[in-house]
Amino acid sequence: PTQESIILRKTKVLKDRRGKKKKQKIDLEYKDTRDTNKMRRDLAKYNNLLRRTHIWVQANGFSFPAYNITNKFTARIFTNDFEHGGRFYRNHWVEMASDKPANKNIQNRSHIRIGRQRTVEVDFTAMHLSLLYAHSRGIDYWKLFGTNHDPYLPEQSVIRCLGKNYKTESRADQPFVKETKRYIRTINKAFFRIAINSENRKNTIKTLKDDESYKDLEGWIEIAGIDVGLLIDDFCRQHYRVAGDLYSNIGLKLQYIDSLISAKVLNACTQKGICALNVHDSNIVAIEHEEFLIHQMKSAYKNVLGERTHTTFVDPKLKT
Repeated sequence: PTQESIILRKTKVLKDRRGKKKKQKIDLEYKDTRDTNKMRRDLAKYNNLLRRTHIWVQANGFSFPAYNITNKFTARIFTNDFEHGGRFYRNHWVEMASDKPANKNIQNRSHIRIGRQRTVEVDFTAMHLSLLYAHSRGIDYWKLFGTNHDPYLPEQSVIRCLGKNYKTESRADQPFVKETKRYIRTINKAFFRIAINSENRKNTIKTLKDDESYKDLEGWIEIAGIDVGLLIDDFCRQHYRVAGDLYSNIGLKLQYIDSLISAKVLNACTQKGICALNVHDSNIVAIEHEEFLIHQMKSAYKNVLGERTHTTFVDPKLKT
């Protein structure tokens, strides 16, 4: 590939004639360093592997025909400097929906095929939350809480919505209990994602209420009389160790750290001739390479965070 694969940009806020703010992304010039040259060499090897690999999408019933993925070129995009952002973009699979889209007619990543093989997507659980614990406090999240812990489901919120007796044998497995937990989890996950890219609670809640995942639950919130502010308070109390880092625009720094982990995974796979498709905190490979991918994701996570915090980390929680 001859396209530039290491992009540095900033976001400029402009106002239109009506005074409405609009964000514009501007690419910046920069001087190459040993690090940028290495990143570019690594991406050249990766893009060459992508170019040689047949990647296509299986037909999804009558909604979409099968088709080949042609826009495979991948670039890393940094924001403001080379320690913020840095994720892998510009290819087709990053733009595709996850394997459980709200609209079932949307072509999704679960239909991607590499060569003649079906694929599997392996995802880091609560990636940015665990990175925040490590980056800000030097804490190994999964060592502290254990992999059976659900980061986005504070017990107090479940009690708040279902009552103290929700665990009784007659109620615990009922559909409305499972649905309520899923709704609480969805709200907290969206809140955290927005809060680490915000400056204050007021703007975070305003943005949350405009978020699609929140809007899908507005009916339940209204009918059940849910106070979302109290759910957020429960979440912050559960994660009191890092609650002070919310509303600090730390999201881009966490993206940089997850991009370091992604780069290690992609480099290891590329060296073995294994085509891995990165989607920020998850990776897609042919099913036969699932075990190798899982090992590399765990290893990269522990190595990157260990180097940054001088702490030994346990295996992170992954899901497929």
